[in-house]
Amino acid sequence: MRTSEDAELREKRAESEKLLSLHAEKERSLERLKISVAQFQLRYNGEISQKYIELKRLTAIFTQYDYNHKVTNIRSLSAEAIETQVVPYNAQESKEAKRLYRSIASVIHPDKAMEPGSQHLRTRLMAELNDAYQRKDIVRMQRLFDQWQESPEAVSGEGSAAELLRTNRLLAQIKKRLTAIEQELFRIKNSDIYRLMLKAQDADNAGRDILAELSTTINAKIQELQNKLLLRLYG
Repeated sequence: MRTSEDAELREKRAESEKLLSLHAEKERSLERLKISVAQFQLRYNGEISQKYIELKRLTAIFTQYDYNHKVTNIRSLSAEAIETQVVPYNAQESKEAKRLYRSIASVIHPDKAMEPGSQHLRTRLMAELNDAYQRKDIVRMQRLFDQWQESPEAVSGEGSAAELLRTNRLLAQIKKRLTAIEQELFRIKNSDIYRLMLKAQDADNAGRDILAELSTTINAKIQELQNKLLLRLYG
């Protein structure tokens, strides 16, 4: 006999299928954008970045920026002063980290898997838990445990009730990831390198190479500073 849980499960499964399709599309869009920006970043680094560094170096020399004095001041810090900035070893925190590690490992360890589908997630989370424990990062350890508890794989059992709970958790995961993707897309599209990439693309369509133009401008400024420095030293 069909129950209200069966009807809700069918509805949630249909919703999850739609969201999974949207999720896959968003992931592909994000990956394409990352690749485009990374390729342009490489081009920018090769044509412009090092020249900007050289320009800044020459500008610093020309304006008599006392870099050596600054470095000397940093190096003059006494060993005692540096030691006072070191966070002391906290035995209590280490003890708490060990207790938390053992507690979480007893739940998520791959050897505890009863459902074949949970093996992959357990293995990944266990590796991250080991890393967090080595760093005594209690906050991260707790977050990893929360991630396990919120996962569909953490739900055991059969029947409509268990399957509905797994589906609801899957929906929550997909929605959370969709939000994260949107945030990442927003961050990238509001970055300086992305804006410059768009300008470069528009210029390419108009038959211009703005990176080449920018490179020429920087080269001229570098040459100008080099000439001024030579006049200051030998003029």
